Amino acid sequence: MFLLSFVAATGQQPFLITEPGLRTGWLFAHITLIFIGYAALFLSFGASLLYLVQERSLKSKRPGGLLTRLPALEVIDEIGYRSLLLGFGPMTLGLVAGTIVAQSTYGKLDLFDPKILLSILMWCVYLLMLYTRWNSGWRGRRAAYLATFAFVAALFAWIANYFSPIHRFVQS
Repeated sequence: MFLLSFVAATGQQPFLITEPGLRTGWLFAHITLIFIGYAALFLSFGASLLYLVQERSLKSKRPGGLLTRLPALEVIDEIGYRSLLLGFGPMTLGLVAGTIVAQSTYGKLDLFDPKILLSILMWCVYLLMLYTRWNSGWRGRRAAYLATFAFVAALFAWIANYFSPIHRFVQS
């Protein structure tokens, strides 16, 4: 709190990028990194679905034709976990790059913009997933359900593009 109050009290202006080329580079980095983060989250979601299907198949003791070719539950769980680890860094860096672009373009960051708010919440869910896997030891079904919830949260964050004045890609 002291550090934030001290910086605000100095009255220093925020760092703004005035060069259009630099702004474009940061925007490209933002989009690329966020895409990598979402792709890793999608891979984790896919692994979670496979885990749940494989688990149900094993519990029913009636393995189906294609389901017998799925890897072991531990392998599927590990794929989901590693994809989370792979995507968290790019997602974080993508949000930082997006913050830099928004600061340089608009001069301030509107945290109540639907896309920005949901993206920050999405990052928090991502962090929660990693925390529960590292510290709480969540594996298997609980981790699969959390990854599914995170993917649904990511869909809501993506849908927020249509309600955000900053992230409007489609003209209404």
